[in-house]
Amino acid sequence: MPTHTLNGERLLKMRIFTVLALAVSAEVAAASLELSCPAEIETKQEIVTPPSGWRISKSSPTVLDQGTTTSKHHGEVTGFSSGPPEERAILAPDRTIKSKKERSFINVWPFSTSEENWFICSYRNSVIELSKPLPAGLKQCSIQYNNAQMVARAWCD
Repeated sequence: MPTHTLNGERLLKMRIFTVLALAVSAEVAAASLELSCPAEIETKQEIVTPPSGWRISKSSPTVLDQGTTTSKHHGEVTGFSSGPPEERAILAPDRTIKSKKERSFINVWPFSTSEENWFICSYRNSVIELSKPLPAGLKQCSIQYNNAQMVARAWCD
């Protein structure tokens, strides 16, 4: 077989491989962005002004050298905001999809591509929220809740 035919076949295979690789890359890029909150945070609680006549004690056994008590708080997905959450532009879901088979429901938030959207996590028995901006260009985010109203999964497309 002539050498130029082998080179032509090799070139054709390389082109096919390149097209397939680009198609797979585009599919991966279009895949969902999974979201999760840091599972747990640790906070400190101190009294600012002790009331006159009252003795201060701590209910938690974890005491640091400075005498401040730490407590652990478990994270949960709260939702989304348009702009930084401290501006309190918390978004309500646009629709709810119920699944009888999985005993769950999904809330869906559509986004305008012109706004900066943020992902928010809250922590049980705490006033602390953690948030971060979402990548630009996302069309919507969803949160799936199980039958006990607990977040099972959060993602964006």
